[in-house]
Amino acid sequence: MRIAIIGSGVSGLVCAHLLCRHHDVTLFEAEPRAGDVAHTVTARIDGIKHAIDTGFIVYNERNYLLLTRLFAELSVMTRPSETSFAMADDDDARALPRGLDHLVEVRNPDHRDVTGTYDKLVSIEMIEAVGWRQLDTYFSTCAKLLRPEGLMALQAVTINDFSYERAKNCDDFIKRMIFPSGFRPSLEVIVRSSSSVSDLRVVHLEDIGRHYAETLSRGRANLPAHAVDAEELTLGEEFDRMWRMYPCYCETAFLERHISDVQLVLARGQWPAPLGPSASR
Repeated sequence: MRIAIIGSGVSGLVCAHLLCRHHDVTLFEAEPRAGDVAHTVTARIDGIKHAIDTGFIVYNERNYLLLTRLFAELSVMTRPSETSFAMADDDDARALPRGLDHLVEVRNPDHRDVTGTYDKLVSIEMIEAVGWRQLDTYFSTCAKLLRPEGLMALQAVTINDFSYERAKNCDDFIKRMIFPSGFRPSLEVIVRSSSSVSDLRVVHLEDIGRHYAETLSRGRANLPAHAVDAEELTLGEEFDRMWRMYPCYCETAFLERHISDVQLVLARGQWPAPLGPSASR
């Protein structure tokens, strides 16, 4: 059988790879390269060339069963990684503000491997990379790291309660093109998970979602002023269009209150709640 495949993204390439064993396959691609968003470009920074992968090349074996099988078939090597970004270079003078290196210790383990006991814990938009299947483990781990009277500050991009169950398994633009395997918890599921596996309870909440929409709007308006800088990176028209759509997509979702960004304070069971409206937290 003669088969034509349009597009050399991951779906087109895998189809061609599997079908060519028994059929006459022709792969059509408008771009001069194959791979769709899996694209490495060369950028010159301070006179030094850097190879930058513009695709988000992470996956997990639980959710990507067929991709995992394909990697094994092609003998593609992989290694574990957390979907988070951190400073972990002890030799980099920029890693810490001057004069604070004796007060701050920088580590880069998986959060499940962190040990010790702490008075307070801060998690800034990391929960989105944890995934809904690991949410209970995340909160139980955080509680174990805190003293019985400890506090946890949590910032998270959330989805409204009504949409959570539908969205957690749905493949949308953000999951497909920007943050594979990422998820957005709802307030209800944060409270339910944290209280079911620990004595953590929410004692303060601030919703800053409207401010995020304003930030995205201003950032989008500022893009034309840096168009020349972006062109020098030679990321391509497709990447440029995607990056312009991304903030518009998120800005609209924030404005419609489909998603938001919240800052929570969670306290363990023996936290001595301050009395009086002016008491410090």
